[in-house]
Amino acid sequence: MKHIFKKLHLGSNHDPNRTNENPQSTTAATSSSSPLSCATDNRPFSGMPPASPSSTSPSNAAAPAGQTTNNSQSDYFLSEEEFQVQLALAISASNSEIRDGDDPEKDQIRAATLLSLGRHQFSSVRDKNDAAEPLSRRYWDYNVLDYEEKVVDGFYDVYGLPTDPATQGKMPSLADIESNPGGSNFEVVIVNRTIDPALEELDQIAQCIALDCPPAEVGCLVLRIAELVTGHMGGPVRDANVILAQWMEKKTELKRSLHTNVLPIGSLNVGLSRHRALLFKVLADNVGIPCRLVKGSHYTGVEDDAVNIIKQENE
Repeated sequence: MKHIFKKLHLGSNHDPNRTNENPQSTTAATSSSSPLSCATDNRPFSGMPPASPSSTSPSNAAAPAGQTTNNSQSDYFLSEEEFQVQLALAISASNSEIRDGDDPEKDQIRAATLLSLGRHQFSSVRDKNDAAEPLSRRYWDYNVLDYEEKVVDGFYDVYGLPTDPATQGKMPSLADIESNPGGSNFEVVIVNRTIDPALEELDQIAQCIALDCPPAEVGCLVLRIAELVTGHMGGPVRDANVILAQWMEKKTELKRSLHTNVLPIGSLNVGLSRHRALLFKVLADNVGIPCRLVKGSHYTGVEDDAVNIIKQENE
């Protein structure tokens, strides 16, 4: 299966030798040994830019083709090395605590330089981290994540927190939670792909499923994602007491091995409804299924339960 996922990364959007011809249409091949399939782009990738046309003397024109290729390759690597050096220097300067005063013009030049070197990628990650905690608190306060609210890395769900008059019912920060020993009774499930390779793999499987399902058949996609979540988190629930006992055992095991109450959602191979519904929401957001996540007795009739609501196209 992992070989299928590697195919997702074949091909490049910046192949310098690509012609203007129309790209080959991709097809999804269904394997009898696996229900999933992925469309791939098998065009060869070239790491060297094309030589720019220029007028040359007869002696230069008669140079061997190998020498021309070596020169182009050398120029490419030199320019790449220069770019990496500039990027490293820019990032180093941006992280320095010593600033050249409060000069707005210098700040604007610095911002433009860093943006041109790709610094905006770091800002994007920081923006996601900044959005995760408010989203987590909103879910804590209202028990709802709406259709347009996408679960981002850093989002966490707290359950079983003991009532403490000092906190006045406020949700603790992730830093406060992580400072607690793993033996505490409450649990925290976090969405964070950077520390959760299992979630990253589930994301890739969900993408394969989305490629395999016709765009018009949203119901097919929803069913397949639900089956993926169910299979990952212990299978269909036939006895609530049995799955609860399995979860308590798994939770204790994870807390002991990780030395924390913060459990990556991908590490849960046994899960209750609140875990399954959250994982479904994460994967649904990833493949474009409009999904609302609700939990608590007001919505489900049971305080511990959570469910997903899928928005139909005509709604």
